[in-house]
Amino acid sequence: MIGVLIEFDVLEGKEQAFIDAWERTTEIIYQRFGSLGSRLHKEASGLYVAYAQWPNKEQYQAEHIWSEADAAVRAEMRSTLVAGKPKSVRVLGVVSDLLKSDVARFS
Repeated sequence: MIGVLIEFDVLEGKEQAFIDAWERTTEIIYQRFGSLGSRLHKEASGLYVAYAQWPNKEQYQAEHIWSEADAAVRAEMRSTLVAGKPKSVRVLGVVSDLLKSDVARFS
């Protein structure tokens, strides 16, 4: 398994549009390209950071063919970004995995 850390510098006033388009884009990547899902976070500085998981580096790096409709969703997300693309993308190997998905006990 690998993790991918992605930073997004979102245009002021476009935050909700970014979140909505990010969610739809992430669902496309999950459904069509084999990711294991993603979480979106926001720093106090306003920078958005997503952490995505993939089964392996090969799956992440494989050529992903976007349909016209799916590419339009991705373009919509990119249109909310300062540079029109993520600020940074880092691919991370897993060394130790203690992440739990049992959030019910913290609610």
